[in-house]
Formats: sequence, C-alpha cells, structure tokens
Amino acid sequence: TDAVGNSYTLYEYVFKPKNYNSSINTKKVPKIYMDGSIHGFEKCSTFGLYFFLKDLVTNWKKNHALEAIRRGVEIHVIPVSNPHGFDRNSYMNGNDVNINRNFDHPGEWIVVDSGSDKNGLAAFDQPESATIRDWILADEANMLCYMNLHTNGQWNASSLSEMNACMTSNDRRDKYFNRIFRGF
Repeated sequence: TDAVGNSYTLYEYVFKPKNYNSSINTKKVPKIYMDGSIHGFEKCSTFGLYFFLKDLVTNWKKNHALEAIRRGVEIHVIPVSNPHGFDRNSYMNGNDVNINRNFDHPGEWIVVDSGSDKNGLAAFDQPESATIRDWILADEANMLCYMNLHTNGQWNASSLSEMNACMTSNDRRDKYFNRIFRGF
C-alpha cells in the first residue's frame, strides 16, 4: 500500500521442469529468480522477460541453452516489481521512493531524500523491496542467481550501443538474442 492508500499486488510466476533430470543435478532443482520494472518506466525489462519465457515455453526444442534451462532449472519471476511506477510510467514507487535504492548495503546505508535517488527512511521500508527481499530469502539455499532486470528507461541509440558493447560475437549470431532487437 502506498502513501495515499493505493494497494498493489506483486505477482510471482513459477516455471518448473516437467521431468527434472536428476543426472544433471543430484541435489534439489537450482532456481533462478528474476524481476523486471523496478523502475516503472523501464518497461522493456518486463517485455524482455516475456519474450524469454515465451521462447522457453515454445522454442526450447530449437535451442540447446533453452532446453537445458527448461529441463534443469526452476524459474521464479515477478514481471513488474513496481506496479505503481509501471502504471504511471514513473521511476519512483507510490511513496516517491526509488525502490532500487531501498535495499540494504551493510555499512553504507544513508538516507537520500532528493531526486531520483530518494531511498526511503530505512532499508526495506518500502513494501516492494521488503517483498523482494522475503521472496529471495525464503529459498536462498536453492537459488542459483537473482536477476533484477533494467533497460535504462527506454531503448535509444545510446542504450543499444551500451548493450552492443557487452555482446560477444556469439551473441550477435544467436537468433534468440537478436529477436529482442528486432525493430529497434
């Protein structure tokens, strides 16, 4: 619930391997936790999650990496971790706090009360960051990784250049990866 009483729900979607292959991993199924749109105007992070999961569900037989993930990894997704910001195309949540700055950094937490780095009065004092913290800690022992997806607000020439600089030549040849950039 935000400062003016609007209530929001963070939805989690879980993708589990149908027939987990224990020969790949003799322990519990490793889990990947992913969320998008912690900055509400970074909608491409949510859309990127959608396209990744759609390919995981529909095209896994055509891509060995997708097949390995589908058969051996459990994926937990919160597609929109800042629903107030997403609905209003805003960087901040309903309490005018940058949720991405509301996580604990031991020994480094200071209150920032201005601009887009406004981080709240204490670590995890925002419902979104507290929910994400609890979501991750509930199964931390089985977590392979946590990915908080960002897109620098919107696709533009500079963000594509930044992304291009991070890509390997194998990335550039990968049909799945390049589909994300179609139309940009």
